[in-house]
Amino acid sequence: MNFSQKLKEGLNLGIEEAKKVGPIQPKQYSRIIFCGVGGSIMPAEAISMLWLEDIAGYINRTPYLPDWASREHLVVCTSWSGNTEETIASYKSAVEKNIKTLVITSGGSLAELAKKDGSTLVLLPNQNVNPRNALGLMLASILTLLSHSDTIEGAFNSPLFSQEKDSFDLGTDVSKAIGEKTPIIYSSYPWRFLGNFWKRFLNENSKIHAFSSFLPEAVHNEIAGVKEKDEKFFYLILNDPEEKAEDKSKLEKLSGFLKKYNTENILLELEGKTRLEKVLNQYLLASITSTQLARQLGVDPDSTEVIESFKKI
Repeated sequence: MNFSQKLKEGLNLGIEEAKKVGPIQPKQYSRIIFCGVGGSIMPAEAISMLWLEDIAGYINRTPYLPDWASREHLVVCTSWSGNTEETIASYKSAVEKNIKTLVITSGGSLAELAKKDGSTLVLLPNQNVNPRNALGLMLASILTLLSHSDTIEGAFNSPLFSQEKDSFDLGTDVSKAIGEKTPIIYSSYPWRFLGNFWKRFLNENSKIHAFSSFLPEAVHNEIAGVKEKDEKFFYLILNDPEEKAEDKSKLEKLSGFLKKYNTENILLELEGKTRLEKVLNQYLLASITSTQLARQLGVDPDSTEVIESFKKI
């Protein structure tokens, strides 16, 4: 992925646009509404896990803004292709309501609309990759525009980029453990979007069903479906060594519980010195694992045939 390079490109693009429009201070807005779907909303999911004190974010995946959206808010529209109908509709709604709007895209109709309307626009290099593989560019440009370039710069010295072989080996081990089973990913509530990362990569790269949930909610309902020696499912539990004691204890109990039922599960510790490093490590590991699994299953991780066929209906 040349992930470090993508972060640097996004950082520089954000800096260039910030010079034109001036610094954007998140505290000026009572809330930031992030609009997007699929891989293009992953930057907002990542930001929501960083716990930046001046960013009060709301993730919107619909073709319309919440009824409460107003000029007190900032709207950030992300669409890698620039042709996502839901994001375009949200953008138009923001313009109609005269809400300050940022657009992050590689082109398409969204870029043309932003240019016409004079909206703040970061035009990303149009590369032949799927949106889920463009997180580095989009995340770095958004955080830089929102006056958090230091958050991105701090990741460049992370060991995460020098551990590619370790990630590859671990990803291979996890993909072999999944095999032909259906993965279910669990985490604590603060890390719930990491489960979305894994689910999205497994769905789109490996072409399989996958599900994600979080604790403590899951242990109050869905584990009722756990069965003795059930070989249909594979459980992946994401555990942060620095979790709050209550969350960490609950995740470890879940792992032990699943083992008693003789189901296959892995308790995977999140690695990284900062929350951003942990997010990016899991992002890269999910990508590697799902790509390895795609090879095992004999499918093309880059194919979008089924998704595109639905869009034509």
